[in-house]
Amino acid sequence: MRLARYYLALLRAELAATAQYRLQLVVGIVGWVVPFVMIALWRSAAAEAPIEGVTAGQFTTYFLGILLITSSGVMATLVFGFGHLVYSGQLSVLLLRPFHPLHSMVARQLAENAVKFGPLLVICGVIAWW
Repeated sequence: MRLARYYLALLRAELAATAQYRLQLVVGIVGWVVPFVMIALWRSAAAEAPIEGVTAGQFTTYFLGILLITSSGVMATLVFGFGHLVYSGQLSVLLLRPFHPLHSMVARQLAENAVKFGPLLVICGVIAWW
């Protein structure tokens, strides 16, 4: 129960910190353009006939799945972000907290995902419906 309260408070703080950096959201949106361009290209290529058995709808599903998976990036943050904390000296600050630094990294990534997945799920839903 204590860990759940800690996570709730940590998530709230990280969500506030993430929401303040709206530029990060803009960069994330620009990063979403590439899969959408690929969807448009492959859908138009497969409009008349399937390409090696892959239909236009399957291309859409594939690239939307890729977009959702690459946007969630929790493991990449844990693997590559931990080394940065050591080299920059920020790990010492996190070690002073009553919980393992890994919890802070997971909470930060979950807060970032909460900010970027809202619009992303709406966009993917509209494209899937279309």
